[in-house]
Amino acid sequence: MNDIDPQDFKIEYQTAGKTRYVAITGYKGSLGEIALPESINNLPVSAVGEFAFKRYSALRTIVFPESLTAIGEYAFEKCTGLTSLAFPEGLKSIKKSAFAGCGGLKSIVFPNSLESIGESAFSGCMGLASVSIPAGLTALGERAFDGCGRIAEFIVDEENPQFSSIEGLLFDKTGSILIWYPRGRQDTKYSIPLQTAYIGDWAFEGCIRLKSISLPERLIAIGHYGFAGCGISDLRFPEGLTLIKNHAFYRCVRITKLVLPASLSAIGEYAFGDCTNLETVTLSRHTKIGHGAFYGAPVQLNYR
Repeated sequence: MNDIDPQDFKIEYQTAGKTRYVAITGYKGSLGEIALPESINNLPVSAVGEFAFKRYSALRTIVFPESLTAIGEYAFEKCTGLTSLAFPEGLKSIKKSAFAGCGGLKSIVFPNSLESIGESAFSGCMGLASVSIPAGLTALGERAFDGCGRIAEFIVDEENPQFSSIEGLLFDKTGSILIWYPRGRQDTKYSIPLQTAYIGDWAFEGCIRLKSISLPERLIAIGHYGFAGCGISDLRFPEGLTLIKNHAFYRCVRITKLVLPASLSAIGEYAFGDCTNLETVTLSRHTKIGHGAFYGAPVQLNYR
């Protein structure tokens, strides 16, 4: 790897408590392989700032310094030439959309020191086939791996206190909250694990291969956009379900009829919006229906 002139970097001097450090905020050079320095002007390089390398498509390899603790928002967004990432032990946070749109990425190695991954941090990284969640990660932003259509499984370190993997799906540690269904799975039918009580926001959004889903009897709630845009046509809701949140089944165009349980207390806004083939819904008179819950659906409501 070629030597890097420190003057090729744009930098800022920053302070955390009593510690001064350098944040790299941009790059003025033209190299495809870059090793970030451990220090500049005798101060540690502890951060890559927001937008620092955004859209630098010539970047093929980036080597991070051991001093690095944070990577900012959009820092490497659409660096499409990157194929692998190995983060140093000591890195604590990867911010919103930091590597979004890095479609060439095929492998990532996260350190156990990593505590948080921001919203959409790796969205659109279409080359990733699996993700290993390290022991220290406790915060995962919304849709962090959205649009990663080849990921077939999540592997979670057994020492992680916040997350777990069940059948390759990402769950909370208790196994009761289903966080994310890997978009690279090839299932046309899927039975959600029996212990699942809550399906998280966006958990199955856009899973067009899924034609049939079996919901567990313990299920209490379905999150925002939980099944939006799925290919589901066969669906039975369990007694005990109390809440279907906003846009939960938005644009599930293959659904033709629904029988909702008497336990259901509320249907969120546009929960079944643009379900254009939904013709009949049977539900309790006591179920609260949110604004536009059946917008765009030629539906007849049958109360019981």
